[in-house]
Amino acid sequence: MTKIMRGAGDRLLGMFLPSATAGACIPEHGQPCSSCTCINDGGIIRCYRNKFNCYGRCVRSTSCCC
Repeated sequence: MTKIMRGAGDRLLGMFLPSATAGACIPEHGQPCSSCTCINDGGIIRCYRNKFNCYGRCVRSTSCCC
């Protein structure tokens, strides 16, 4: 429900403000910042891409480094 509300809010802002000033930030669309981060998830190794978040930090994203 929260995701739907955020999306609706972004669309509403987009109607009144140009996208550069609307302030919407989608970390999954960010720039890559380093190689992948791998974690051990119950005996299964899972690797995820690192991307810059909205605050400029290099963090693990949800996209797979397959």
